[in-house]
Amino acid sequence: MKVNAVSGPVWRSILLGGGRGPASAERAMTLKSVIELRRLDAAILETPVGSLSLGMKRVIEIGRAIATGAMVLCLDEPAAGLNEAEIDLLGATLRDIAATGRSVLLVEHHMRFVLDLSHDILVLEQGRAVAWWTNSQEEDLPEVLRRHIGALP
Repeated sequence: MKVNAVSGPVWRSILLGGGRGPASAERAMTLKSVIELRRLDAAILETPVGSLSLGMKRVIEIGRAIATGAMVLCLDEPAAGLNEAEIDLLGATLRDIAATGRSVLLVEHHMRFVLDLSHDILVLEQGRAVAWWTNSQEEDLPEVLRRHIGALP
């Protein structure tokens, strides 16, 4: 994931995807809901994106996707490079997004993050589905999933 216009303010990143052209009225109306969804302080809107932590940049990127009206977010390794506090913030963001009726598809190797966040887990080996686990199942994790995780905490 990349944040465009690292020197521009957060509001420009959300509304314009980092560009400098006019924001659509629809995206401008969505800005308020993105701010409310993430409980962002209004002061952050004038903050240059480049000065934000990596974790907050990820949250802003997701806010940008929401501002476009996306109902499904496909995220590839969103926890990569984040510290535990940033991972917790990202997890809270994704839970809040899912609570709005949107779907989140993760491709992720950080298994604590995946297990804490996911309703369903599909394990792929060499491009083939080898296990499917639903968080609502009361049984233990399948052996193939345990192998991918290593030792559970």
